[in-house]
Amino acid sequence: MLGKKYEDRGNSELSKKYFNQFINNSPINMENELQDAQFLLAKADWDNGEINSLEKFIIDYPTSENSFSAYKLISRYYITTHDTISEINTLKIMVNAFPQNANAMNSYAWRMVELNTNLEDALEKAILGVELADDDLKPMILDTQAEIEWMLGDVASAINTIKKAILLNPEDSYLKSQLGKFEN
Repeated sequence: MLGKKYEDRGNSELSKKYFNQFINNSPINMENELQDAQFLLAKADWDNGEINSLEKFIIDYPTSENSFSAYKLISRYYITTHDTISEINTLKIMVNAFPQNANAMNSYAWRMVELNTNLEDALEKAILGVELADDDLKPMILDTQAEIEWMLGDVASAINTIKKAILLNPEDSYLKSQLGKFEN
């Protein structure tokens, strides 16, 4: 808890000290807490521009929800270094590692929208993300799907899809503005 507190305050050196103490002295029956500490140590390295610890974490804990977060952090690292090819490759590996994760599908699909690349593949991932998503997440992924359909020139599908999102979240002004954009 002290390590997390110092992490939240931006003091990575003190947070690393406490995480390492915990890892070295924790009981065996605290596997989840150990995994969280390992991830937060790797994230502290990422805060300092280093991704090797995150890559090792993914290898050590491939199915962990923290590994999903690690992939996202690694892709953000590649954004800062302007390495779009490595960023896209990281996101593709992420969706393959988490094929039942609606957030993974949407993260990939939306980033492809931002990059205006791999749009056909992004559309497939967005559609899968909608299928996997709960009702709270569906409107956001439907928006991604609609944006891709619009970018691909399928305006009728984009309008139909964004209307589905609006039905699920009728008060959302952003979704309504998207409908206006697609209709115009």
